[in-house]
Amino acid sequence: MARKRDSQRTRVYRAEWVLRDQLKTRGESKDGLWEWDSLVALAHASWEDYSGGLDLPKLTLNTRRRNWSVYKHGFHEIELAPTMCCPVVMLHELTHASMGTELYRGSIQAHGPEFVRTFLDRIDAKLGFAAGQTYRRGLTANRVRIAR
Repeated sequence: MARKRDSQRTRVYRAEWVLRDQLKTRGESKDGLWEWDSLVALAHASWEDYSGGLDLPKLTLNTRRRNWSVYKHGFHEIELAPTMCCPVVMLHELTHASMGTELYRGSIQAHGPEFVRTFLDRIDAKLGFAAGQTYRRGLTANRVRIAR
């Protein structure tokens, strides 16, 4: 079965930029970026709640890339470039990893309403309600659909 069209990917990314900018201005880390060990700790803390019994994906810092992050389904691995080392990106890729089965069977869009709902719940739980509200504003401004 073919994957569904990923119709709101760009809008989801734009909404995330709003949240990343807000985290930068709060001064939680230099340029909004975290140390790798802090991101790995966040991944471990976040994974148990949403994994559905899957093992945590392998987490790799890819210094050969500049602006890139990806969840590699076939390898069950998340790669982040150094410029993408922020909690929003890590939680985004963890959400892909936890939804991998439905996503790669073609039953949901990669950045569809179900993904956005799960990602938003993860932001609320791990980054706080204020961060979740900022992301909601970004989602609304970019007309992103969210599952109930």
